[in-house]
Amino acid sequence: MFVEGPVATSGDSDCVEYASANKLCWVTFRALLSRAGRGNNIMSMSDPIADMLTRIRNATMRQHETVSLPHSKSKEALAKVLVDEGYVEEYQVLPGQPQSVLRLNLKYVGDRRHRRSVIGGLKRVSKPGRRVYVGKGEIPWVISGLGVAVLTTSKGVMSGQQARRLGVGGEVICEIW
Repeated sequence: MFVEGPVATSGDSDCVEYASANKLCWVTFRALLSRAGRGNNIMSMSDPIADMLTRIRNATMRQHETVSLPHSKSKEALAKVLVDEGYVEEYQVLPGQPQSVLRLNLKYVGDRRHRRSVIGGLKRVSKPGRRVYVGKGEIPWVISGLGVAVLTTSKGVMSGQQARRLGVGGEVICEIW
């Protein structure tokens, strides 16, 4: 949160006076008080798949070799589809405390000066507020077949092409091109 002027902390004696004069700081002050005494500052995430796609998008824009993110089974399944479709070189699950880490090695083409990512774009389709389900005949074609739709089906997470072959529909997680 952005606050103009001096930043008030919960340890400042003048903070209460400052907070009453500056409403934006008062919100910050109350947030600090509500967190006081809590041992962990781990935030809950409403859409971890969107977070994964955003991390990949940001890493490819900055041409990072790897991207690390918190591990989950759904993210690992999505990473497996990305590897199978050739958008990512490999992925690794690194054990850790309190949570394991999923590390993706991103794939690039071209020499060092003219290097560009294999991933041209990523789009989250089904979101927590609006789920998108499709039948076996309604699986979307991404950029006329040049991209991949990723679905979660009753047979697991798979690409749209694989779902068409198996004759199953499901929830469209994202589109990659």
